[in-house]
Amino acid sequence: MPTKVAWISAELAPFVKVGGLADVSSALPKELKRLNVDVRIIIPYYTNIVINGLERTEIYLEDPFGEEIQIYETKDELSGVIIYLLKHPIFLDEPYKGDLNAKFTMFNLLTANFILINKKWTPDIIHTNDWHTGLLPYLMRKHKEIKNIFTIHNIAFQGKMSIDHLKSLFIDVDELEISNNEVNFMKIAIGFSDQITTVSEKYAEEILTKEYSFGLDDDLQNHSNKVVGILNGIDSSIYDPSGDEVLLVKYDVKNIEKRFENKIDLLNKLEFKYSERLLIGLTTRLYDQKGIDLLIDSIPSIINMGINIVVLGTGDQKYESKLSDIEKKFPNNFKFLNYYNEKISHQIFAGVDCLLIPSRYEPCGLTQMYAMRYGAVPIVRATGGLADTVIENNSKQNGFLFEKYLMDDLIFAINRANKAFENKIKWMEIQKNGMQRDWSWKKSALKWVNLYNKNLGND
Repeated sequence: MPTKVAWISAELAPFVKVGGLADVSSALPKELKRLNVDVRIIIPYYTNIVINGLERTEIYLEDPFGEEIQIYETKDELSGVIIYLLKHPIFLDEPYKGDLNAKFTMFNLLTANFILINKKWTPDIIHTNDWHTGLLPYLMRKHKEIKNIFTIHNIAFQGKMSIDHLKSLFIDVDELEISNNEVNFMKIAIGFSDQITTVSEKYAEEILTKEYSFGLDDDLQNHSNKVVGILNGIDSSIYDPSGDEVLLVKYDVKNIEKRFENKIDLLNKLEFKYSERLLIGLTTRLYDQKGIDLLIDSIPSIINMGINIVVLGTGDQKYESKLSDIEKKFPNNFKFLNYYNEKISHQIFAGVDCLLIPSRYEPCGLTQMYAMRYGAVPIVRATGGLADTVIENNSKQNGFLFEKYLMDDLIFAINRANKAFENKIKWMEIQKNGMQRDWSWKKSALKWVNLYNKNLGND
């Protein structure tokens, strides 16, 4: 019998995507399905979701106040993964708008009830993701026959809320740890899950320390025997320069010289004059975690090195304003695209020479894998999944790293990349090392299957 896994998430690409969680929730279940895992996804039915082929199920479910909940079902055409969508008035907003505490508490409660009343399919494992689903292991605590695995994608966001909110939904709170009349969904999941996972091996080590745990180091230390890191992968069918329709010229590692035409195309789109200069790109959300302050401080020095830069992204207004000012100051060398567009991001991966990721911390990071898949050489801070995927100091070099969160260290790494770029043969070797590595979910999915089996006593 296939292992049955309920995958619970606040996001699911391509239907509702804000960050990397959506990509993981789409790609990993598909790969697990290929490995004979009966994985089914449960998400809120947000207003802005558009899915063809939805069918309302016959399962009857009510919220705590007696309002009927509509449950819809669809199936991914290619993989066969079944997706359940729970429709409730509180989900009418986009994922992270409105009262998030009310929204995701209700989502956890409805998901638990749905799992328990769905007699046609009962999971062996409930796989929850980030704080939005962190209450579920507690709600399912008395059902020992179902194992709970909780994945921390970003420990900085923990879901703190008043205990009164849970009581208003008639949730039994007797076994919860309450501090200042608040509970913490991330903390709850850590305490009540059978297994705690993160999205890279390095991040699994980092979150056990005060520096990276955002106050949960004691909780994680107490449950350190349950903490495991499994590196994320990417959907290599979507991120494939040999078949990507948005590129001017398709290419692969065997004809990487064709990639140069995409750089010319990108330079034209950015209205940069043709130049032999190194072209650095960033596709990022503009938040403190992503190292945007370090980037802003470093831009004048980077441009003085004879390098052009393009930044694609949105986020904190203070960063958007500063980057706009920098573009006005350096119009011939710096371009700020203050929006997010999937098509443009692919063209950046295929057109820039380097992708810069100067993060304060990075649980896994997917953009460095996207970049290497397209032959863009990553320059990254050695933290989390960036440290697990980018190599500099051996024959398998695929990028450049800097250790300390300091401008001098960042500039030194960029300078090393700039010098390496002058040696076209060496540069192509670095590019090929990144392109030839398998960044897909295949290896990681096998690790997940083994972890599922271990939790079920089947190893």
